[in-house]
Amino acid sequence: MERNILKATSYGVGELICDAMQQGCTRLIVGLGGSATSDCGVGMLRALIDHFGGEDFDDIRGHFADLHITLACDVQNPLCGANGAAHVFAPQKGADAQQVRLLDRRAQRFAALSAQHFGYDRSSQPGAGAAGGLGYALMQYLGAERQSGIELLLDLTSFDQCLIGASCVVTGEGRADRQTLMGKLPYGILQRARRKGVRTILIAGQIADKKQLLEAGFDTVLCINPENTDIAQAMDPLTAVARIEETLRKWLCQIQSL
Repeated sequence: MERNILKATSYGVGELICDAMQQGCTRLIVGLGGSATSDCGVGMLRALIDHFGGEDFDDIRGHFADLHITLACDVQNPLCGANGAAHVFAPQKGADAQQVRLLDRRAQRFAALSAQHFGYDRSSQPGAGAAGGLGYALMQYLGAERQSGIELLLDLTSFDQCLIGASCVVTGEGRADRQTLMGKLPYGILQRARRKGVRTILIAGQIADKKQLLEAGFDTVLCINPENTDIAQAMDPLTAVARIEETLRKWLCQIQSL
């Protein structure tokens, strides 16, 4: 189930929300991104219903009257369509072309039924397609408000102060491609660094659309894995750390020799 995009569920997110509420939390920040799901947040809603003992969401709706949820999210995509959760992100999660179409049809039907029930539709709002549509469920059902996750995170970590005196910044993700430029963390780091005149190096386990990444402003784009790398080996933490160190060491040697 963990690797099956048609069965992977956001149920655990619902459990986390319930646990936070049990601890007395009334303001939540939910970080959206890096999910392995494409269930439109249905699993999350099911967990909430199970926890509060209802038959459907209407039975438990009152429990969230005093809960304020902020979505830390930089993804702009809507829930459905060519730029939606299924078509843009599901292939990264293992979906083939037929599964992508199925997931998008599911999302469209869920959004249509939800809009009919509530009298409003949040499926086209920026971020609705984030985390496999989890953003949509949180906005549509729980009234969540979206905020730039990058800006929130970088402000909380005093990132701009860390740039003082720096000659370069190294950032990265599992796979870097055109989606990196759709508001993902490395792109946010790039924007902050450029304002301070600091060069930005992008590293990743896989790289596509390298020309676009360079044109966007990354000074260097480096893949840490050799071609035809075994995925299981590449995902091993010790292997990843060793390859990051080796990649950056070689890059530094090249820079120093110029």
